[in-house]
Amino acid sequence: MTGTRRWWTALAVIAIALAIGAVSRIGTTPGARSVTPLPLLPDAKTGGTFDPAHSAALFVGVREFEGDVSLVRYAVDDAVDLAYAFSLGGRSELVRPERVVLALSGQPQKEESRKRLQKLRAAKATITSATAEEVRALVEEQTARVASTGILILSFATHGFVGDDGVHYLLGRTSGFDAGSSLSAAQVLEVASKAARSLVLVDACRERVPSSSRSGDAGPRSTAPPLRTMTRTEGQAVFYAAMAGEYAFDDDEAMNGVFTRAVLEGLACKVPSARIVNADRLQRYVHKRVRDWVQKKRRGKGGIQASIDGEARLLPLANCHCNAPAAASEAWRASMLGPVAKAEAVDLDGDCRNETIVNAGGALHVFDANGQPRWKAGEPVREFQVGRPYSDRRPVLALFPDGFSVFDDEGNALSTVRRKLQNVGFFRPTTRHDNKIVATSGDTVLLFRPKDPIPLWQLRVTGTIEAIEILDYDDDEQLDLAVRMKEGRAVLDVDGHALNGAKVDRLPRK
Repeated sequence: MTGTRRWWTALAVIAIALAIGAVSRIGTTPGARSVTPLPLLPDAKTGGTFDPAHSAALFVGVREFEGDVSLVRYAVDDAVDLAYAFSLGGRSELVRPERVVLALSGQPQKEESRKRLQKLRAAKATITSATAEEVRALVEEQTARVASTGILILSFATHGFVGDDGVHYLLGRTSGFDAGSSLSAAQVLEVASKAARSLVLVDACRERVPSSSRSGDAGPRSTAPPLRTMTRTEGQAVFYAAMAGEYAFDDDEAMNGVFTRAVLEGLACKVPSARIVNADRLQRYVHKRVRDWVQKKRRGKGGIQASIDGEARLLPLANCHCNAPAAASEAWRASMLGPVAKAEAVDLDGDCRNETIVNAGGALHVFDANGQPRWKAGEPVREFQVGRPYSDRRPVLALFPDGFSVFDDEGNALSTVRRKLQNVGFFRPTTRHDNKIVATSGDTVLLFRPKDPIPLWQLRVTGTIEAIEILDYDDDEQLDLAVRMKEGRAVLDVDGHALNGAKVDRLPRK
């Protein structure tokens, strides 16, 4: 089991709008997004509504073991990252941090997780040790704390194995690969079933290991779920990081378990087209992500195994829309040494908290919601524009004197184009399309994908281009490009076809 990820997960929890593409000259500010949140409804049995203060959670991360047992490298990162997501993360705040217990052995390996652990401790989460005996007692204690209007969340990141008796076991800090010193997963599920609704995340290997084996080689504000269905939905959903008899793996790039990283992505609203991420949508998303990773990296079949009570599949886990993003801090202004040409507050990553994008001193600066530096593009920037959200993420287009670059919300350069251009901006025909970049150069119109410096297509029109407008020319609920010249105009669809009979010449891609 060397290099593999061990965790075991039982999870029991919880019209068409046309997107106006922001194009014309770069620097146009896109309209603000505002979605009315779903109200909390009374529980049919108790008359109450879901309350994170009535939930309880336990996150177990065992990286280091006593005796001859190999490390589970990112187990503590997994526990901390999930605890943060479910209590302070903004999208899935299902439990108050003071009702969170982290049972850890070892330290987080990535800086982000270390900072999250500090925030959890400051928010009065309990940090304790992680022997099998301690974890067994904590499962009982946290289950007993859950009221009928709350949810139980249990999460385990550690070694796992199936013993000679066919039972799946999880290791604590002092455990070996034997049933007597380990924790029975079945017993954990039995205890968790006492709660009306429970979420247990387990990312552990499930291969059979002989009992003689000693080591493995192989804040009150909440934007999370529109919880009107939470207290009407009961049951248990169990997600295993691996199929029976299979391994779970570490992702060295993400510094999380492959399974845990997929769960975190789902809770961060990377599930395509989901306003609400429920247990069923999360299961399908995580299964695909894990399967694809294993097939690519390990050339195996991969995938997770899930068991979800009938109505528990509808339990809401994350709210992927918010009424209005929280205002960004102005603390960034103190770090600006020169004049600010432009500043714009916008939610780049869909967490309902505004980042601030600043063009100052010829550089593009991006600050987080607390006004702290997030990333920077140092090349001289004339202007910038923010794209429409796609999967709740917004790209940033930076215009230079001799071209442009497209950045994702984390500051990664997706593409760079070196060319003298006039009109440059984002174009998104419908909500089903990702952002494109439209640009003009003399008598030529070009359309780019964000990740490709080679234009998707380029067309020569009759005359020098003066401006580009956005309109639905043929009333098909898909926006088109109206290219205006002194000699008239050419109306183009997203594929570069002239809709009004204008003469255009398609040029080779280069």
